[in-house]
Amino acid sequence: MVESCAISNKDSDAGQGRATRSLVAASNLGTIIEVETSRDEKAMSYNYAYVSGPLPVKTYNATIAVHPNGVGSTVVWTATFDAIGMTDAEAKADIAGVYEQGLAGIAKEVSR
Repeated sequence: MVESCAISNKDSDAGQGRATRSLVAASNLGTIIEVETSRDEKAMSYNYAYVSGPLPVKTYNATIAVHPNGVGSTVVWTATFDAIGMTDAEAKADIAGVYEQGLAGIAKEVSR
């Protein structure tokens, strides 16, 4: 779903130096802007907030964490958000689809 990703260490929030990610979505869906809100290298996790883009949500905050699992790892991706322009169930299904594709992409990259 993502054609390209660019990361900057300056965000639009008065230059607080937080990492900002710009994701260009496939099929001309637009650009998603996210800002990293915290990172824990030891726990292998980070939190981010959705700033703008084509997703049907607001007040979106997510966590991605990697947990050791035998000889591999398990990636856990969770979020809280409020739906915009659709029911909560529809927005949840949309976001779940994004997660499924994103996690499949991660699995593909690490299996190379």
